[in-house]
Amino acid sequence: MELHDQFVSIFSEIVEDVKGFFPPKKEFPKEATNYLIKMVEHNVPDGKHIRGMIVVNTFLALSDKRDPKSIRGALLLGWCLEFYHAFRFVADDVMDHSKTRRGRSCWHELVGMIGINDSFTLEGFVFQLLKKHFCKHPHYLELVEFFLDSGFCSELGRTLSQSTIDYQTKKPIFSKYNNDYFCKMIRLKSSIASFYLPIALGITLATGKAIDLDSLEHQEKLNEAKKVMLQLGEYYIIKDDIIKNFSDKKLLNDNIDQDIQMGKCSWLIVTALKHSSEEQTQQLTKNYGKNNPKSLQIVKEIYQQLNLFQIYQDFEQKSLNSIVHSLDNLKYNPKEIFSILLSQVLKRKN
Repeated sequence: MELHDQFVSIFSEIVEDVKGFFPPKKEFPKEATNYLIKMVEHNVPDGKHIRGMIVVNTFLALSDKRDPKSIRGALLLGWCLEFYHAFRFVADDVMDHSKTRRGRSCWHELVGMIGINDSFTLEGFVFQLLKKHFCKHPHYLELVEFFLDSGFCSELGRTLSQSTIDYQTKKPIFSKYNNDYFCKMIRLKSSIASFYLPIALGITLATGKAIDLDSLEHQEKLNEAKKVMLQLGEYYIIKDDIIKNFSDKKLLNDNIDQDIQMGKCSWLIVTALKHSSEEQTQQLTKNYGKNNPKSLQIVKEIYQQLNLFQIYQDFEQKSLNSIVHSLDNLKYNPKEIFSILLSQVLKRKN
């Protein structure tokens, strides 16, 4: 069985684990259990499982263990990460007023604001699963701390993201729409949790009992991985901006044009403001962040006038050159654990 097929096949076992976390039937009604299982099945298993598989592939690249128990442990940890990102997605969709996720209705669109509590429940399942399956692992505490620290970074990044909109007037604060602020925001909000965390989990899972996680060698391994993954994360997020705005919309399922209408601090608006004329800047600041078709069209027309797609292509080449340079100069990690992910990101069209 292919590795990804193995990954998918154990999800039903994960669901059985989740059922075991609920209080006894006398204390927790059956209908509540059924509701939460439905919530898990709606939000967790779909998608490409890229993050979960990074954990597995990193573990296999660094560990000499190939026995079924060890591989199963990597698969389970990968699913912990998938639960973790499902929790973040459910919460993000509520805050962003999103309608769809992965081609289906967002959870809060189906159940209302109880979806906020459900996102916390998904987060709780992450730590219940970690406790059940990894409490005897020599580096269990470090695995837990990686999730906690990454979550905290994401929350700080979300704060930076929300802080670009005046909470009273609901208008964009354009003084913050610059490359420095944008890079800090996406690093905290997305790159650490989505790119560095999977690698860090795989490295730690593969680390033997005798290894001191405070050792210089281990820290250098993590620092090196973090540098590469933050580079790749920035590239991926900016590419996502481009796909949402310039790809054939028939290929897209989620939240088309929402960044403009909601006034989000994206690479496109940051770059547009950097290259725009005085008149174009006035039009952008007048229309960006307004939820009406006319303003949306004006902003998109300026994006076309500025040839942002060509600017992106120049950025893309420089970014990829920098990533490849980092990969060619690795000292502590095998190149393959990053190359697999890079190839997946490069293939992404929608």
